[in-house]
Amino acid sequence: MITNKGRDLISKYLLGYVPSYASYISFGCGAEPGATPDPTKTSMDFEMLRVPISSRSVLVEKDANDPTDPGYNKISFAGEIPLEDQYIITEVAVWSDGKDSTKTSDSRVLFAFTNDENWRISSGNTTEEIVFYSDPISGVLDPINEEGAIGIDDEIFAVDADNLTLLSGGRDPKDGARFLNKTIMVRGDAETNGKKIFIDGRSLSLTGSPLDKLKFAFALYPKDPANLTPLPTELSFTMTFKSDPNIDSNIDFTDPNVEVPNGVAIWRHTMDAANTPQPSRYNVVSTPIKDILVSSQSPIPTNLRYVEIEFDAFDENWYVGIDAIRFDSEITTNPLYVMSGYTVVSQDALIKKANTNAYAEFRFGLDI
Repeated sequence: MITNKGRDLISKYLLGYVPSYASYISFGCGAEPGATPDPTKTSMDFEMLRVPISSRSVLVEKDANDPTDPGYNKISFAGEIPLEDQYIITEVAVWSDGKDSTKTSDSRVLFAFTNDENWRISSGNTTEEIVFYSDPISGVLDPINEEGAIGIDDEIFAVDADNLTLLSGGRDPKDGARFLNKTIMVRGDAETNGKKIFIDGRSLSLTGSPLDKLKFAFALYPKDPANLTPLPTELSFTMTFKSDPNIDSNIDFTDPNVEVPNGVAIWRHTMDAANTPQPSRYNVVSTPIKDILVSSQSPIPTNLRYVEIEFDAFDENWYVGIDAIRFDSEITTNPLYVMSGYTVVSQDALIKKANTNAYAEFRFGLDI
């Protein structure tokens, strides 16, 4: 699908007014396969990565099951997906450029929960490492006969993509974490025991347009698929950003007159039938920067260094699999920076395994 802004840019390209309408291809995980793409979109639901277009060609696409099909002329743009990591792709887009050259705070993944980020567990006044399990956490090596049960007692732990495949228990991979090789799992009763995750010492800024968005992607995993309980109908989380980790940010969200301390920004969100769609197997939650809670005396701090994430207690039979956090710059004055094409995969997610070579392509139809 050519987006509305893409049509304008392609028209200008054909008239020689702009140098390019397709220089980069991006891959995302936020859309649900089979969804109808929206031509008014200006960004992906959750972009994972963007790479230069390395191949361009014109081809004729025919229905292999219909010998009378004359075919459709299409332009194909292809890009190489990085070798090392795993990506479960549900959306693909084409961009005029790799980034918006007019913005000082451009769209980017803030956290992907990889090893080098060094997330830890906070429990009261103590901190501890997040244990990483590389062996199957239910003790079963055969994914065909794996029931997907989580057989460890940790309230918070980390696993790799292979472990998540075992946890799928025969379910569609798109129902689990989709981004990269590592996921932090948080059990539904972790908050009952005062446990949350945090990271310190990262330079972070959320400054930009008030309409720019913060996005949070996560999956839900049952503890035991053989004794499946219903998905939680309500799920709340609090994401707290601080310029100084020693600032006390424990506030009462039930108080309408609550005051956020200086140097703190808080994103508080509840998923339920009244506010947003109820929690599902895979979730992308977003908020405009203007809706993040800050002190009435100051805007969002620019020198953030500490982030913590806490889920309200919901159900000990379910785990949250934290995928990624992203900042999307939604407002631009640059007419040359456009998502010119966008599509959602038709049925099954595209799975790019770790340590495998892979190319993906985007096709524009030329026939009217």
